[in-house]
Amino acid sequence: MRSARWIIDATPWLLLAALLLPQAGCTSILQQAYDRHTVYRDTGDEVALRDAVVLYQEHTAGCPEVDSCQEALRLLGDALLALGRYEEAGAAYRNAVHVDRGTEAAAAAARGNIRALEGWMNIPPEGLGMTRWSAGPPLLETEMPPRPGDAPQPMSAIEELLIEAADLFLSLEEAYEERTAMRYQVAFLLYQRRHYDAAATRWREMAEADPASAEAVSAMKILLPTHHLRQDWAALQRDGRFFAELQGLSLTPEEHQNLLDRVEEARLREAGEWEEAP
Repeated sequence: MRSARWIIDATPWLLLAALLLPQAGCTSILQQAYDRHTVYRDTGDEVALRDAVVLYQEHTAGCPEVDSCQEALRLLGDALLALGRYEEAGAAYRNAVHVDRGTEAAAAAARGNIRALEGWMNIPPEGLGMTRWSAGPPLLETEMPPRPGDAPQPMSAIEELLIEAADLFLSLEEAYEERTAMRYQVAFLLYQRRHYDAAATRWREMAEADPASAEAVSAMKILLPTHHLRQDWAALQRDGRFFAELQGLSLTPEEHQNLLDRVEEARLREAGEWEEAP
């Protein structure tokens, strides 16, 4: 009777131990992964890095509910990225984001997802530039500028993934400081592929959120001449009025008046009432 009672009394503790032991094992695996990752960082030993990848994968597969899962997935992405396994790295980063979207770790993982795609595209890991995803000047300054009847060019699969990655990053609360530059890059990429309406929508959203930025003025100086070259008078009126009415945009009084004049010219051209100067 005593032994039976002991088993009954001990049952809660046995259940608790059964719950804790797997987590303890996962913690040990994660520590091993940290250790091997640290060896790589200190020595550049890729064998240690590949060991870390295996251990991170084991940890995240066996303990998906523990608090350390998000950080382990992010570090797994870092390790895979360092090995040049960009597609796998992106998947790990995206999984890390979806564990808990409201953390700094999620924002770091979303940035990592973008870096993985940039690595896939052979874009050098430099600072976040305004046009680094689509090298070269705006179409306005090329030998094939915008023209009436321009059809959108197809986006490559990797470009579509890059835009999805940027949108994922922009959806996170921790992404505020980099929103303007990221939004500009996405819109510029769309513009360079002649997706003018989509680019204009994104540039307006960016400018409305950060009207004092250099990117807002740059977007205006690309969009309005583009609409003029394409003879899209309705779009020129729409975007011209938007920027003319945007509070906080860095324009001189002369530039603002010039903007209003361009809107009026577009209105007259659309109505067939514009008269060219002799």
